[in-house]
Amino acid sequence: MFVYNSFVVVYMCLSLIQATTGGSSGVLIDVQEDRLEFGQIVELVCHLKGSLHLQDGSSRQWSGGAFNKVLSLNGYSSDISKYQEVIKTNTEFRLRVLNFNESDANQYYKCVYGFKYNETKIDLSKKPYEYIPSESEIDTQFNINNESKIVTTYVRFQKMYPEPQCVVYADKSSVNMTIESKRTIGLFLNVSLNSEMKSAECCGRVITMICSVGTREIVRRTMKIPECYDRKNLVTLPGITVIVLPIVSIVLVCLVISVLVYKIKHKSDYSKSGTNEC
Repeated sequence: MFVYNSFVVVYMCLSLIQATTGGSSGVLIDVQEDRLEFGQIVELVCHLKGSLHLQDGSSRQWSGGAFNKVLSLNGYSSDISKYQEVIKTNTEFRLRVLNFNESDANQYYKCVYGFKYNETKIDLSKKPYEYIPSESEIDTQFNINNESKIVTTYVRFQKMYPEPQCVVYADKSSVNMTIESKRTIGLFLNVSLNSEMKSAECCGRVITMICSVGTREIVRRTMKIPECYDRKNLVTLPGITVIVLPIVSIVLVCLVISVLVYKIKHKSDYSKSGTNEC
């Protein structure tokens, strides 16, 4: 608490001095990453220009964020699990924002060196960003309809950004999955996609669903499609494949044998009964 209060006091003093001296000459600030990724590290870079350099011993400070507070002062972080300062060269130091999340986005951040300062906004309307879903946020399904002879592939992302590109491959054939539904949730999307292929094109093959964001593959799922002649004897239930015709045939044979045995036995008993009467 004492260290944090010290940050606040120094911050207020520097702000007062900056208000009287003004200007942002000598210090430039920018965001290192060309594309921001939620859950990863985002680095803010403070460049010293002109005659400024770190060897002159002036104080370094980072502030801003969701609560517009001091984040780091001369390398001492207000929250070591969230903010870390890194000195790269004699004229450059950086603030690492760990586990970048929604509360960090669209906020202003200020870099101060001595009496010079500059600030920037992590503006997601001007900078591309990604949210890569976890496995628990992805639902995939493969369905075979024997009547319509169609293989349907389905994928749903509970939370992601931007829209994915999904393709289903079956040997040399491929089909682009189309968006079935899409809605915006804050900065992210809830997206469902599906595709259909004729089952005759997939007989005995492994079909593969691949979804990507840019050049990064985020989903790969596979399923082995039975041979066409095998599928005539298959009924697909949720998680269960039952062999129907062979079982029915066995049951019918057993019934026929039972009936024949019964008739033979009944006829034999009747013959014995008639003989006794004579």
